Amino acid sequence: MIDAELGRIKIDQFEIREGSEKVFTTRKDVFPETGPREAFKSPCLRELLLLFAIDESFRKGTDKLNRVLLRKEGETIQFRTVANTVEREGELIEEERSKKAEEILKRYGFDPEGQKIPSNKGETHENEHSRLKDESISKIREDPGLAKDSQSAEEKRITSNEGPDDGRDPSQITEERVKQAIEELNLGKEKELQIDRADLHETFEDPKCIKANISLDDVLAKKQKEADRKKNAPSKEKRAFVKNTVAHLENGEKAFYVLNAPCVEKILILVFAFLLYNGLLNRAGQLIFFIDGAADLRLAIQSLFLGLLPFKIILDWFHLEKKCKERLSMAMKGKVIRNKVLDHIIPLLWHGKVETAIAYLQDLNKDDIKNQEDIKRLIGYFERNMEYIPCYVLRQKLGLRVSSNRGEKANDLAVSSRQKHNGMSWSTSGSTSLATVTTLHLNHEQSDWLLHRKISFHFGNSSEKVAA
Repeated sequence: MIDAELGRIKIDQFEIREGSEKVFTTRKDVFPETGPREAFKSPCLRELLLLFAIDESFRKGTDKLNRVLLRKEGETIQFRTVANTVEREGELIEEERSKKAEEILKRYGFDPEGQKIPSNKGETHENEHSRLKDESISKIREDPGLAKDSQSAEEKRITSNEGPDDGRDPSQITEERVKQAIEELNLGKEKELQIDRADLHETFEDPKCIKANISLDDVLAKKQKEADRKKNAPSKEKRAFVKNTVAHLENGEKAFYVLNAPCVEKILILVFAFLLYNGLLNRAGQLIFFIDGAADLRLAIQSLFLGLLPFKIILDWFHLEKKCKERLSMAMKGKVIRNKVLDHIIPLLWHGKVETAIAYLQDLNKDDIKNQEDIKRLIGYFERNMEYIPCYVLRQKLGLRVSSNRGEKANDLAVSSRQKHNGMSWSTSGSTSLATVTTLHLNHEQSDWLLHRKISFHFGNSSEKVAA
């Protein structure tokens, strides 16, 4: 039985036997194996199933799909069929991504955990970063799929360690430009918000000369309760959540790619493999990571990339502002006092004045405070992330990113807008699979996957072939 757009088609099955042994059967050797009562779904129908599933609930999507396809009684698609198809396709896509990432890492001399494989030719004192560049350059030349990401003359000169004529790092904005921007920003500002270059211990990457901007964030959805929980269990149980970690990668040409995984470690392996495959690690400049301040994200990034290649971690402005609003709402007595405190510390943080903001919170009138513990938690958050809080206003003046708003939009499209509605709860595999299928569509890879079971793993794949 074939289930297609035009309906269900019954076909005869054939097999070849040698004696009692079955050596060929159209059921398994021509069509993928299915369950005993399951029809084979054509690529075009599977594309429709996935497309309707990522936009709204399985029930609503299935009702619309049956209406569009004019399915008669007895031939209608069941919503569980759609849910099972999404979960199965998601797991296959995850498996293919992991397999591709492992092959890429192995090709460039890394193990599946992203660690450099020691050479068998004896000890060497060669720098790992330079060795990575040499190897990846040769791989890019060998791989036709990476031709569009080949280096420019300027990038090749940088890679070959030939510095610019003036001895300046071309991946950094000039000091003269930084000083000029500070002077312009300081005009008319009160002393507390004046920017002092001596207090800034950060570098400012040239937006035209970066490896990639990478936004990482964990997205939580409600987890389904256990099916076998006791009937007399307490009504108020601690809510469990399913976690998806979403990565939004953007290159210098503003092309993007979205990845997801059930944990931080796995998403970073996929990110590392993607960077290698697209030749981004050979380009001048740094990797710029935008995170929400979560310790697991920060430590995982440092564990994988520290000592291997240059990178910078920036606390995303959106999350910093959100954290201040949430903590102060719980800490202060009423919204009037809360807004007054916010109006004072937000400009300080925007100008990178973290220590001044901490001192202000420590000197708050105790009569205005409802919960001192939330003030301490907010101060602790500032202290833990102090080195990742830049002068946002100066970065914006220099044309640099200060927020992972693109990553937030990717999170919304990949997980939140579909999985975080009232009454929805998810199994771990179901949530991850649906997010995986959604990212496949965001990257425009659905046709290649459904027709050829391939994933491009490239920026800006605009393939729009019809699945048939």
